[in-house]
Amino acid sequence: MYTINMADNTGLFIVLMIACAMCIVSSVLMSYTCTGGTWDFDNFKASKCVEIPEDETDPGSGDGSDGDGDGGGSGSGDGSSLEDIDPASLDNSEHYALCSGAIHPNDAKTCWNEDENGAGVRWEWSQAQEQALCQGYATKYRIIVSSNLDDHLMKYYYDKNISSANSFRFKNAPVGWLKGTNVKFVVSALTSDDKRVITPFTVTLDAGESTDDCDEVGGGIAIDWSEMKRVPKPAEAPPPPPPTDCSGGTWVLDEDYGCLSDGVKQDKTACGPSCMQKFNKEGDDFVGAAHGGTCELTKYELFQRQSCSDYEADAQIDCVWGEWTPAPLAGVSDEPYDAISINGTCSKECAGGLQRQAKYVSTDDENVNSAEVCGTQIQYMECNTQECPIHCVGRWSCPQWAYKEKPTSGMQIGDRTCTYVITQTKNSTGDDCDHAHDDTKYEKKTFFCDSYKYGPQNKSTGYNCDNMPWS
Repeated sequence: MYTINMADNTGLFIVLMIACAMCIVSSVLMSYTCTGGTWDFDNFKASKCVEIPEDETDPGSGDGSDGDGDGGGSGSGDGSSLEDIDPASLDNSEHYALCSGAIHPNDAKTCWNEDENGAGVRWEWSQAQEQALCQGYATKYRIIVSSNLDDHLMKYYYDKNISSANSFRFKNAPVGWLKGTNVKFVVSALTSDDKRVITPFTVTLDAGESTDDCDEVGGGIAIDWSEMKRVPKPAEAPPPPPPTDCSGGTWVLDEDYGCLSDGVKQDKTACGPSCMQKFNKEGDDFVGAAHGGTCELTKYELFQRQSCSDYEADAQIDCVWGEWTPAPLAGVSDEPYDAISINGTCSKECAGGLQRQAKYVSTDDENVNSAEVCGTQIQYMECNTQECPIHCVGRWSCPQWAYKEKPTSGMQIGDRTCTYVITQTKNSTGDDCDHAHDDTKYEKKTFFCDSYKYGPQNKSTGYNCDNMPWS
C-alpha cells in the first residue's frame, strides 16, 4: 500500500509555486523586450526578444560639453571625425541593396513641446515581405538634429539602441533653438560596425504643422539636450599648391615630321620655298607642369631654303607725303575761329593764334635698309595776326530846354541844340561812330502844363497852367 508523505507534498508544492512565478516574470520581461521597452504591441518584433533593452542614453555618448552653454561639445566626445559620424561618409552594409528603402520618410510623424523646449520624430519600418528582416540587421539608430536658427550649420547627434522604440525625442534645447524655426532630423540605421543598412532619410519639423503632444505619435522618452553630441566640423582643406610651369628639357627636331610646305615633305637641301619644321621639348632634366601651370611642349619654326632663281633686290622707295592740310588742334577748349588768308581754322579770332597742320604719308618706304620710318608730320602756323578791333564810342550832349513863348492853351514850346561827342576813337579794324565829333542837331518840343515834371526823379512841381515858370 502506497503511503502519501505530507512533507514531500509540501516541498513539491513550493517547487511548483516557484516555477509558476518564474514563468510570469519571464512573460513580462519578454513582452517588455519584444516591444522595444514601449509596452506598445504594435512594435512587437521577434528579433528584439533575444536582446535586453538598454537605457535610452548611449553609454559612450557623454555630454560633450564645451562650456558654451549650448549643451554640445566641439567634437564627438571620443575623437571621432566628421567622416566617422556623417552617415553620408559611411560604407554600406551587405544588406544595403535590399534594405536601402525599408523606412518611408513620408510615413514619419513629428511633434514639438514648447513647455519642455523639445521635439521628436517617429518612423516605421516597411512591412514588405522582402524587407521584413531589415530591422534586425541594424543595431542602432543615429539621429542628427539641426535648426534653421543658424541655417542648419551647427549639427548634433545621438546614437540610440535599435531595440528601443522607433522614435527619438529630446528636451531642454538651447533657448531660441526650436521655437519659431524648423528642425531637421536625419535618421540612419547602422550595423554594429557603423555601416549603413538603409539610406539616411530626412524629416523636417515645422512647429505650425506638428502636434504639440509627443505622446500621441509615440515619441518615447525624451533625452536631455546635454546628452546630445556635436557633429564635428569639416576639416579645413589645406590651400592648393601654387601652379608650377614646366622646366628643363631641350628643343629637339622632330625628324619624322620633316619639313612641310603645303602639307608635303620637302628636301631641305634642295632649292624651293620655305618649309615648316617641328620641335619637341625632351630631355632627362625635363619637369612637367603641375597644379595648373603652363608648358609649351611643341613649337614650329620656318626653315628658309635657298631660292631656285637669282635674287634681284627691288628698287628702293622712299617715303612720300601729301600736302600740308589743317588738322584739329589738341588741348584747345575754345571753338576755333575761321582763319584769315589761309584755309581752315585758327585758335584765336585776332591778335595772333595757331593752326595745326599735318602731312600724311601717301607712299610708305619699301626695300630701304636704313632706320627711316615714315610717319605723319606736324607743324604749327601763325594765323589771324591782325589787331583785335576797337570800335568808336560817342553820344549826344544836350543842354536844358529853352522856352520860346507862353502858350494860350496850357502848353509851352521849347527848343535846344545838341552836340555829338566821341569818347573813344576806333583802330584800323574797328567800326565807325554814327556821327562825326562836334556834329550838331536842333530839337523842338511841346510841353503841356498839366504834366510838367521837374528833377531827375521826375517829381511833380506843383505848378499849374497859370503859374508855370515860363522863361
